[in-house]
Amino acid sequence: MTAHSTYINRCLQLAEQGRGKTTPNPLVGCVIVNQQNTIIAEGYHEEYGHAHAEINALNKVPEETDLSECTMYVNLEPCSHFGKTPPCCEAIIKSTIKKVVIGMKDPNQLVAGKGIEKLKQNNIEVIVPVNQKKCELYNRQFLHYLSKKRPYVILKWAESFDGIMAPSVDKYKKISNEISQILVHKLRSEVDAILVGSNTIIDDNPLLNTRFWHGKSPQIFVLDPEKKVNKSYNIFQSAKPPFVIQSRENNLIQSIFQIAEENNIYTFLVEGGPYTISKFIEKSLWDEAFIIKSENKIIEGLKSPRIVGEQIGTYTIGDNYINHILAL
Repeated sequence: MTAHSTYINRCLQLAEQGRGKTTPNPLVGCVIVNQQNTIIAEGYHEEYGHAHAEINALNKVPEETDLSECTMYVNLEPCSHFGKTPPCCEAIIKSTIKKVVIGMKDPNQLVAGKGIEKLKQNNIEVIVPVNQKKCELYNRQFLHYLSKKRPYVILKWAESFDGIMAPSVDKYKKISNEISQILVHKLRSEVDAILVGSNTIIDDNPLLNTRFWHGKSPQIFVLDPEKKVNKSYNIFQSAKPPFVIQSRENNLIQSIFQIAEENNIYTFLVEGGPYTISKFIEKSLWDEAFIIKSENKIIEGLKSPRIVGEQIGTYTIGDNYINHILAL
């Protein structure tokens, strides 16, 4: 691995800390390295509307540092336009840094190479791309929204070893273990909204919050075409009133996406149940999936859906293992 790759990987590690807090902006990390190849400052985009990664890194540079002898690394092209914050390119130019290594160009039309060109016009050496595929993977939700203009949909379900998702016997109802539940709550903290069907509300009466993980709880959506959900259920205790979708079969998902657009919701976690998840699979309107699998067999109950995608990880958590899949 080259030094450039190592530092871009560090940028990605930093950027990950902003997941769930920067949407609709991308995940960006930045490191500044001196002539001795020592990192002297780091930063990341911490929250939408706040300072970008490059600014946070520059603000941490030790006093009396000669930045003209340093190199900046950033996983995404610095912005060159005014948005919620001033353009990062201007701050980089003013800093006297003479070399910037970039993981990937920003496909956003507001940037799209303009940041790179601006730096070059001011006699700054630019190296791009570095670890582009990995950078694209980290910012897949941002890139998805730019290209498809719909929310990024993550499916999550738990199933037994023999593929049962909804056991017919109550004693087998809990499939995922306590540690897997913590992971689920982490996923909830990283999305804008969570979606379940009315049967999940009626059968389980869940809270659908992030009580096992720090971070915000997602906006709740419920598919309820039969109008079975009332205000006695736990979801109505959430800080924000849930969206209860009562449209009919043929336009349920379209109704969800319309409400999402009106409320600046860019990422969904679809937790169930089988009927709700299957609707997204049938219409190929899913982008990522986490499937929690138990070592136990259940034999009787509703089978879990089947999906075809690229498996990017398998994680063992106690007596559960989790398949992490991206849609093709």
